[in-house]
Amino acid sequence: MEFYDFAVYLKREYNKIKDKPAGEVPYSLAYIPWILSTTADVYRKHHKHYDFNELLSVAFTAAVEAEKNFDPTRETMFTTYAKYHVEPALNDYVSNMSKNQLTLLKKVQAFVEQYNKTNGYYPCEDIILKELKISK
Repeated sequence: MEFYDFAVYLKREYNKIKDKPAGEVPYSLAYIPWILSTTADVYRKHHKHYDFNELLSVAFTAAVEAEKNFDPTRETMFTTYAKYHVEPALNDYVSNMSKNQLTLLKKVQAFVEQYNKTNGYYPCEDIILKELKISK
C-alpha cells in the first residue's frame, strides 16, 4: 500500500458525504478530516518508525469505537468525546511497539517492496517468513 492510500480513500469517501445533513452519516465518517489531522500530528512526531496507514487505521478504529458509545443528546461534540479514545489509542500503539518490532517491521517492508519490484507481485506470508527466517 502506498504512503497515503488509506488517507486518500478516506478523503474520497468524506467528499461523497460531506454535504449531507448532520445525523445522516456516521460520526466516524463525518469527522474524517479531524481523524486525518490527529493521525498526522502523531505521525510527524514518529515518522521514522511508523507507517502512516497503520496509524490511520488505529485512529479510525478508535473513532468507530468511540462512536458506539457517544451520546449525541449530550452537549459534548463528537471530536471532544472521540479525542479521549483516538489519541490514547495512537499513543498506546506507538508506545507498545518495541525497537525490535520496529526493526523487524522495517525489514519485512523492505523485503516486500523489493520482492514486488523483482517479481511484479507481493509475496505471501509463507514466503516472507521463509526468506527472512522468521518463525511463527
